[in-house]
Amino acid sequence: MFDCDKVKKYYSMVVDKTQKDCSEFSKRPSVINCFDEIFKKLDEMDILGPGKHFLDIGGSGHVCEMAQQRGLGTDIVTISPSELELLKKKGIKASLQDMNFLDFPDEHFDVIFASHILEHSPVPLFSLMEWKRVLKRSGRLIVFGPIGGDYQGHEDSNSVYGLAEHIICPTEWQYKWLFALAGLHIEYESDINRRNKRKNFIAKKAITSILHKMKLDLIPSKQLKRDIFFVLKHREPGHE
Repeated sequence: MFDCDKVKKYYSMVVDKTQKDCSEFSKRPSVINCFDEIFKKLDEMDILGPGKHFLDIGGSGHVCEMAQQRGLGTDIVTISPSELELLKKKGIKASLQDMNFLDFPDEHFDVIFASHILEHSPVPLFSLMEWKRVLKRSGRLIVFGPIGGDYQGHEDSNSVYGLAEHIICPTEWQYKWLFALAGLHIEYESDINRRNKRKNFIAKKAITSILHKMKLDLIPSKQLKRDIFFVLKHREPGHE
């Protein structure tokens, strides 16, 4: 039998343990650089523009400010009451909502932005389908998150679910599998490394060489920490 109280308890645990970390995460210079890179690509694809309606799921305000600079109207949803108060103090339009049960009509937003959110959902497919519901047929969903194969080795971390507050941590093909099940088409995808790319490449190459000589396959995850972002749209009938 489905235990609703248990699910609510898990949700509360996630909120209590991650609301501060999530707020600080989006303020890190390395993450802001990623946002700059993503928005540069969205500008090139002509996805952002004056008059469009933009939803940031679980954001701390920085992404919405970037969208507002481009003339978009913005909304943020969060499950954190303290984060809601901080956003209101910044003058950013925000509401307290569960990302799986959004209080918006169908096909309401031109752009939906979900940065490091999907991996915190206990029901990622349901989350994607709900985001798709409020996305206009001509709209774009931006999903930015960790690549699962690069986020192993957190056994000693203070974690609720065993992966450093991540309920899931999809590999690249698992992301694509979830998108396909949700009826979403990938228009663009790109790996993003939140560290210096050149240094990371050199470190990875050196470590791989050493481990190869030692006849080991394990590559320390801290040297390979990567993220990926996708630009998604409604999949047209007959489009694989």
